[in-house]
Formats: sequence, structure tokens, C-alpha cells
Amino acid sequence: MDQLEHLIKDTVYVSEDDSFSEVRDLIVSKDYRRILNPDEFNVGQEILNQILKNRNFEVYRNSEGKEIYLSFNVNEQFATVVYGDDSVDEMSNDLFDVFGSQIARDKLEIVNDCFIYSHMGNVVYQPGKTSFLSSLEGSILSKLILAKGNFLSVEAITASVYGDTSDNARIQVRISGIRAQIGEGIIETKRGFGYGIL
Repeated sequence: MDQLEHLIKDTVYVSEDDSFSEVRDLIVSKDYRRILNPDEFNVGQEILNQILKNRNFEVYRNSEGKEIYLSFNVNEQFATVVYGDDSVDEMSNDLFDVFGSQIARDKLEIVNDCFIYSHMGNVVYQPGKTSFLSSLEGSILSKLILAKGNFLSVEAITASVYGDTSDNARIQVRISGIRAQIGEGIIETKRGFGYGIL
């Protein structure tokens, strides 16, 4: 979990779908070369597979041995993702110069030492498993995480997500879907109080 946290805490998102090649060109212009052999990745293929599950990715390394992991998925709100260590932090200014307000840094939350949640990417990272939530599921889970230690009523969640309380059943269905992806025992139900992460 520590290695996973270290990698994904420095994620930079670029919000244009067609910017993948531009980000790649920028990385190469900073004297990074692409590494094609998975056995040569510093972080290891297994960790990369966990972070970048169901995505295509490329690994780049500079002469100092720093690596950047570039991933692209057109189904994500932020289509281009750059992973790495402090090399990403160093490059973020260059990315900002090129892409301006399209650049965003991820906001991560470690929940009960059992999973890491990406508020921006709507992704749940667990040991050996990565779950990609819909934007609506992500919105619900974010609210529960931010209210950690308290229960939120179905009405409060519905109003927050949909702007009204006309159909509370929709929230219950969505929470069932979240539980199916991240496992039971994380989101608790308390009759008369609602849902919560304790």
C-alpha cells in the first residue's frame, strides 16, 4: 500500500482527450526515453498493472533513472494521466506551461488503511485490485468519505447528488453497485440513520 500511495499521490491529469501525443512529446523533449521491456521498470510490472488496470500505458526514464508512467483512457473524465515519483512534480510546471488550466493534481484519500481513493479519477485502489467508478458513484463515495465517522441519510445523499429527494431508491441502487466493486464491510448501513464509512 505504501508503494502504491507513493506512486499515485503524484498523479497529474490533463483534461483534453487529444493531448496524449502532446504530453508524450513533452516528456521526450525532457530527455526521457521509452522503456519497452517490463522487466526493466523500476516500480515493477505487478504494481503498474494494479495502478493502470484496463489502460494502455507507456514507461519513460531519464538518465538519472527517474521514471514517468503515461496512461490514456478515453472513457475517463481526465483522459491523459502521468504517474511517477518526484520527476512528475518537477515536470508539472512544464505541463502547466503547455496545457494551462487543463492540468490538475489528484486528490487522494487513504480510508482505514484498506483502500486509497482518487477523488478526481473516481478510482479505488486496493491491494491486488483497482476499481473504476462512474462519476455518479464517485460523487456518492466522495461524500461518504468526506463525512467519515458519520452517517448520511439517503435523503441527504440524494439531495446532494441529484439536487432533489424525489427518488431515494436510486441512491440505494448506486451504493449497492459501489459495494459490489469495492467489497462489503466498507460502507455501513445504520437503520434510521443512513450510510457511512466509520
